[in-house]
Amino acid sequence: MSISEQIDTDIKGAMKAREKVKLSCLRNFKSALRYREIEKKEKLTEAEEIEVLSSVAKKLRDTIEQARQGGREDLAQESQVELDLVKTYLPEQMDEAEIEKLAREAIDKTGAEGPQGIGQVMKELMPQVKGKADGAVVKAVVLRLLSG
Repeated sequence: MSISEQIDTDIKGAMKAREKVKLSCLRNFKSALRYREIEKKEKLTEAEEIEVLSSVAKKLRDTIEQARQGGREDLAQESQVELDLVKTYLPEQMDEAEIEKLAREAIDKTGAEGPQGIGQVMKELMPQVKGKADGAVVKAVVLRLLSG
């Protein structure tokens, strides 16, 4: 079952259970997927669906951070609920040890040295971790390895 089909099934379940918050979140996810599908003018692959939902998750993390900085804990909590829900549709995220292993391989392959080589390493590394790791975490690990 594709991610879109799973979301459709979950929307029906949320409607039957009268879970307004969950239903609203699921409709937002479905809307984001549908917009990309219309933009592309054909059905999305699973990788593209993951990419769309990863983008949604990134926006939610940014919203949470900004809400907390602005003293809006209520908004941060609402966004956290939505983020937790979108994570259920994404593949399991890589931990830092896995990212570090792949980053070391990418550094060896590119021969990058120092922080100025981050672009080469990220170009090599990102296709391997796309959808499985947050880009900010990957960048932090690569910077630490190149600076170390």
